[in-house]
Amino acid sequence: MRFASRYLLAVVICGFAFLRPAAQCPKRPDPGTVVEDAVSLNSVNGVLKAELTTRHSVDSSGYNHYCQNYKTDKGEVESPTLRLNQGDQLVLDVKDRIESDDTSGGMDMDMSGLASCGDGGTPALSSTNVHFHGLNVPPICHQDDVLTTLLQPDKPAFEYSMQIPKDEPPGLYWYHPHVHGFAEFQVNGGAAGALVVGGMEKLHPEVAGLTERVFVIRQQYLVPWVPGPYQLSINYQVAAGEAEAPRYHSGASGGACGVYCEGSASGQRGDFHFAGLFDRSNWQP
Repeated sequence: MRFASRYLLAVVICGFAFLRPAAQCPKRPDPGTVVEDAVSLNSVNGVLKAELTTRHSVDSSGYNHYCQNYKTDKGEVESPTLRLNQGDQLVLDVKDRIESDDTSGGMDMDMSGLASCGDGGTPALSSTNVHFHGLNVPPICHQDDVLTTLLQPDKPAFEYSMQIPKDEPPGLYWYHPHVHGFAEFQVNGGAAGALVVGGMEKLHPEVAGLTERVFVIRQQYLVPWVPGPYQLSINYQVAAGEAEAPRYHSGASGGACGVYCEGSASGQRGDFHFAGLFDRSNWQP
């Protein structure tokens, strides 16, 4: 029965995809080009404040793209890397601008006894919120609550404001939507980014001064939950096959190598952060 319901869901989502004529997400990198890091946003004087807009579009192959857009002088970019230090304040204003012609309805959830946060309403494909994966911050409204916080399309921006704990372990974390019942569609579609808490060199002095790269590896199914066609990408650049694996610069002039290689053509050492976003139940090598 569960198998049948997955394919029924596939029909609903595919139908939803073909109703999406307008592109809202930025164009993703062309296969074969060098993989670039995402735009980095750094805290200043102990505060990182930014505005993200969640959007949706469908590419020419029928893959649903969900994106956390950040506006720059050169246009909108997807999922910037958020860089903070222990004790910093993170302030994100998040707007839901997912345009939806979906008529499949929302998900009934018993929220009795729980105060709503954000715009309220019924969770649906066009609803969103943000979860700060791995961070030791309170699961309360305007911080890391994902049970009662719902953002709905065309409503004013919702403010997330939280302090990174002073004892937060340095390293790589990530942020992504977490609307129960619909999170996988948006995460599968790319609406997730890296969050780096600095200070690793204090724990491991040997990494001080190394070139740092952040790679987000995504496995995106054409239809979430349903084994079938999928794309594997690094920082949104799709790898069509091992022979066409995305390349990255080592940080030295002319240095580039396949993502699976060790070291670099120039022999330069680097500090690499990898975040893997996979459907663990349906992973296909």
